[in-house]
Amino acid sequence: MICNLFKANDERNEVNEIIARANRIPVWSLPTAFLAIIGLGYFFTFYDISDIGLAMPAIASQFHIGASTSLFIALSVGLIGYGIGSYIIGSTADVFGRYRSMILTMALTALGSFGDAISVNVPELTIFRFITGLGLGADLNLVSTYISEFAPPSVRGKITVYTFLVGIL
Repeated sequence: MICNLFKANDERNEVNEIIARANRIPVWSLPTAFLAIIGLGYFFTFYDISDIGLAMPAIASQFHIGASTSLFIALSVGLIGYGIGSYIIGSTADVFGRYRSMILTMALTALGSFGDAISVNVPELTIFRFITGLGLGADLNLVSTYISEFAPPSVRGKITVYTFLVGIL
Protein backbone atom coordinates (compact mmCIF):
# COMPACT_ATOMS: atom_id res chain seq x y z
CA MET A 1 0.00 0.00 0.00
CA ILE A 2 2.74 2.46 0.96
CA CYS A 3 4.69 1.49 -2.16
CA ASN A 4 1.67 2.39 -4.31
CA LEU A 5 1.44 5.80 -2.61
CA PHE A 6 5.09 6.54 -3.45
CA LYS A 7 4.54 5.40 -7.05
CA ALA A 8 1.47 7.65 -7.43
CA ASN A 9 3.39 10.57 -5.91
CA ASP A 10 6.32 10.01 -8.31
CA GLU A 11 3.94 9.97 -11.30
CA ARG A 12 2.31 13.19 -10.09
CA ASN A 13 5.72 14.85 -9.75
CA GLU A 14 6.64 13.73 -13.27
CA VAL A 15 3.41 15.18 -14.68
CA ASN A 16 4.00 18.44 -12.80
CA GLU A 17 7.53 18.65 -14.23
CA ILE A 18 6.23 18.15 -17.78
CA ILE A 19 3.60 20.87 -17.30
CA ALA A 20 6.19 23.23 -15.82
CA ARG A 21 8.54 22.55 -18.76
CA ALA A 22 5.76 23.29 -21.28
CA ASN A 23 4.89 26.50 -19.44
CA ARG A 24 8.50 27.71 -19.75
CA ILE A 25 8.30 27.76 -23.57
CA PRO A 26 8.48 31.50 -24.27
CA VAL A 27 6.75 31.61 -27.67
CA TRP A 28 4.05 29.84 -29.66
CA SER A 29 6.01 26.83 -30.87
CA LEU A 30 3.96 26.09 -33.99
CA PRO A 31 3.75 28.07 -37.24
CA THR A 32 1.37 31.03 -37.08
CA ALA A 33 -0.66 29.48 -39.91
CA PHE A 34 -1.49 26.70 -37.48
CA LEU A 35 -3.72 29.15 -35.60
CA ALA A 36 -5.75 29.54 -38.79
CA ILE A 37 -6.01 25.77 -39.13
CA ILE A 38 -7.19 25.45 -35.54
CA GLY A 39 -9.60 28.33 -36.15
CA LEU A 40 -10.89 26.50 -39.22
CA GLY A 41 -11.89 23.63 -36.96
CA TYR A 42 -13.82 26.11 -34.82
CA PHE A 43 -15.32 27.64 -37.97
CA PHE A 44 -16.90 24.32 -38.98
CA THR A 45 -18.14 23.78 -35.46
CA PHE A 46 -19.71 27.21 -35.11
CA TYR A 47 -21.10 27.06 -38.65
CA ASP A 48 -22.91 23.80 -37.93
CA ILE A 49 -24.31 25.12 -34.67
CA SER A 50 -25.82 28.18 -36.35
CA ASP A 51 -26.68 26.47 -39.65
CA ILE A 52 -28.85 23.75 -38.11
CA GLY A 53 -31.01 26.33 -36.39
CA LEU A 54 -31.63 28.10 -39.68
CA ALA A 55 -32.34 24.81 -41.43
CA MET A 56 -35.04 23.68 -38.99
CA PRO A 57 -38.05 25.05 -40.94
CA ALA A 58 -36.81 23.47 -44.17
CA ILE A 59 -36.16 20.13 -42.44
CA ALA A 60 -39.65 20.08 -40.95
CA SER A 61 -41.19 20.98 -44.31
CA GLN A 62 -39.14 18.56 -46.42
CA PHE A 63 -39.71 15.52 -44.23
CA HIS A 64 -43.28 16.44 -43.22
CA ILE A 65 -42.57 16.29 -39.52
CA GLY A 66 -43.51 18.58 -36.68
CA ALA A 67 -41.16 21.26 -35.48
CA SER A 68 -40.58 19.51 -32.14
CA THR A 69 -39.67 16.22 -33.85
CA SER A 70 -37.24 17.89 -36.24
CA LEU A 71 -35.78 19.89 -33.37
CA PHE A 72 -35.20 16.70 -31.39
CA ILE A 73 -33.58 14.93 -34.34
CA ALA A 74 -31.36 17.78 -35.44
CA LEU A 75 -30.29 19.05 -32.05
CA SER A 76 -30.53 16.21 -29.55
CA VAL A 77 -28.96 13.51 -31.68
CA GLY A 78 -26.19 15.93 -32.67
CA LEU A 79 -25.59 16.82 -29.03
CA ILE A 80 -25.42 13.15 -28.06
CA GLY A 81 -22.78 12.77 -30.78
CA TYR A 82 -20.93 15.80 -29.34
CA GLY A 83 -20.61 14.12 -25.97
CA ILE A 84 -19.61 10.72 -27.30
CA GLY A 85 -17.18 12.13 -29.87
CA SER A 86 -15.57 14.40 -27.32
CA TYR A 87 -15.04 11.54 -24.90
CA ILE A 88 -13.99 8.78 -27.29
CA ILE A 89 -11.91 10.72 -29.82
CA GLY A 90 -10.52 13.01 -27.13
CA SER A 91 -9.38 9.96 -25.14
CA THR A 92 -7.88 8.18 -28.13
CA ALA A 93 -5.98 11.35 -29.08
CA ASP A 94 -3.65 10.56 -26.19
CA VAL A 95 -2.84 7.23 -27.86
CA PHE A 96 -2.84 8.07 -31.57
CA GLY A 97 -1.87 11.73 -31.41
CA ARG A 98 -3.70 15.02 -31.60
CA TYR A 99 -2.90 15.62 -35.27
CA ARG A 100 -4.42 12.34 -36.43
CA SER A 101 -7.40 12.90 -34.19
CA MET A 102 -7.95 16.41 -35.60
CA ILE A 103 -7.89 14.97 -39.12
CA LEU A 104 -10.44 12.36 -38.02
CA THR A 105 -12.71 15.03 -36.53
CA MET A 106 -12.62 17.05 -39.74
CA ALA A 107 -13.35 13.95 -41.81
CA LEU A 108 -16.28 12.99 -39.59
CA THR A 109 -17.63 16.54 -39.72
CA ALA A 110 -17.32 16.64 -43.51
CA LEU A 111 -18.94 13.22 -43.94
CA GLY A 112 -21.74 14.04 -41.53
CA SER A 113 -22.41 17.46 -43.04
CA PHE A 114 -22.48 16.06 -46.56
CA GLY A 115 -24.83 13.33 -45.39
CA ASP A 116 -27.04 15.92 -43.69
CA ALA A 117 -27.36 17.74 -46.99
CA ILE A 118 -28.27 14.68 -49.06
CA SER A 119 -30.50 12.90 -46.54
CA VAL A 120 -33.79 11.81 -48.07
CA ASN A 121 -35.54 10.67 -44.89
CA VAL A 122 -35.52 11.13 -41.14
CA PRO A 123 -33.47 8.00 -40.26
CA GLU A 124 -30.68 9.08 -42.64
CA LEU A 125 -30.72 12.58 -41.22
CA THR A 126 -30.54 11.17 -37.69
CA ILE A 127 -27.51 9.02 -38.52
CA PHE A 128 -25.67 11.84 -40.25
CA ARG A 129 -26.47 14.34 -37.48
CA PHE A 130 -24.93 11.88 -35.03
CA ILE A 131 -21.79 11.52 -37.21
CA THR A 132 -21.54 15.30 -37.50
CA GLY A 133 -21.88 15.56 -33.73
CA LEU A 134 -19.06 13.05 -33.20
CA GLY A 135 -16.69 15.19 -35.23
CA LEU A 136 -17.76 18.52 -33.79
CA GLY A 137 -17.65 17.43 -30.16
CA ALA A 138 -14.17 16.01 -30.54
CA ASP A 139 -13.05 19.11 -32.43
CA LEU A 140 -14.05 21.40 -29.57
CA ASN A 141 -12.17 19.15 -27.17
CA LEU A 142 -9.00 18.85 -29.26
CA VAL A 143 -8.70 22.51 -30.23
CA SER A 144 -8.80 23.56 -26.59
CA THR A 145 -6.21 20.92 -25.75
CA TYR A 146 -3.90 22.00 -28.57
CA ILE A 147 -3.96 25.58 -27.37
CA SER A 148 -3.35 24.70 -23.74
CA GLU A 149 -0.44 22.43 -24.68
CA PHE A 150 1.38 24.67 -27.15
CA ALA A 151 0.63 28.24 -26.11
CA PRO A 152 2.84 29.83 -23.49
CA PRO A 153 0.92 30.97 -20.42
CA SER A 154 1.56 34.65 -21.12
CA VAL A 155 -0.36 34.56 -24.44
CA ARG A 156 -2.62 31.52 -23.99
CA GLY A 157 -5.76 33.63 -23.56
CA LYS A 158 -4.92 35.82 -26.56
CA ILE A 159 -4.32 32.79 -28.79
CA THR A 160 -7.58 31.23 -27.62
CA VAL A 161 -9.43 34.43 -28.55
CA TYR A 162 -7.75 34.51 -31.99
CA THR A 163 -8.80 30.96 -32.79
CA PHE A 164 -12.35 31.72 -31.65
CA LEU A 165 -12.37 34.84 -33.83
CA VAL A 166 -11.28 32.86 -36.88
CA GLY A 167 -14.03 30.38 -36.13
CA ILE A 168 -16.68 33.05 -35.67
CA LEU A 169 -15.64 35.09 -38.71
